[in-house]
Amino acid sequence: MNSPAAQNCSTAAARAARDVTRPGEMVYLIEGAAQVRERLFTELTASGVAVQSFECPGEYLCLARQDSAACVIFDTQLLDVTGIDLLRQLTGEGAPPVILMSAHPDFQFGVRAIKAGAIDFLVHPVKSDALLCSVNEALSRDRIARQRRAEIAMLQECYSKLTPREREVLALLVRGRLNKQVAGTFAIREGTVKAHRGQITRKMGARSFADLVCMAIKLQILEEDRSYTEPSFTRLLRHLPTALA
Repeated sequence: MNSPAAQNCSTAAARAARDVTRPGEMVYLIEGAAQVRERLFTELTASGVAVQSFECPGEYLCLARQDSAACVIFDTQLLDVTGIDLLRQLTGEGAPPVILMSAHPDFQFGVRAIKAGAIDFLVHPVKSDALLCSVNEALSRDRIARQRRAEIAMLQECYSKLTPREREVLALLVRGRLNKQVAGTFAIREGTVKAHRGQITRKMGARSFADLVCMAIKLQILEEDRSYTEPSFTRLLRHLPTALA
């Protein structure tokens, strides 16, 4: 009896002909053995997958990739003694997910490869169902990652429109400080804090304070250096009498 995971994989593979790649998406196949490369290329394209094949990693790394979801299928036989370093290069920030293949799987290398960023490790001869299942998963992950990066980029653009004081106020508000506390910290009126808060909400496009907190989390504002988000020691001393009043 097949395991639930195997059944799910078979189901995904059964749908592959209609939903593996979407318009503009691409699967990059890096395989040194011509026969294997041609076979995999044929199997994938026959299932409706858009594929671009390469004989070595250098050819792929020199490619100006299109701006769309993608994944890389890579044979570990092409890795040299600096294999993990090359793999890290292939799986760098913003790079598409990597699926590894090998005729001679090495468990320890497989673990290191997954830690380095590979999402799957298939064994030759690779079955079509397993390959299509991995491609489906890889492309799905890349779509989600690209959507998240686009969302963060949009938030960063909105955040860049805030004044330095508005950023300081935002950093304190999302930490749960009350308007009165923020006003005391910066020796300004509470009404001024409310005005800043309104401007921040408008510029960030937030629908509520909870929405603003979620944005701050995504922008990692809560993780920034204290020197940036909190008043300096000198400023703290200067405003201490007002804060305690």
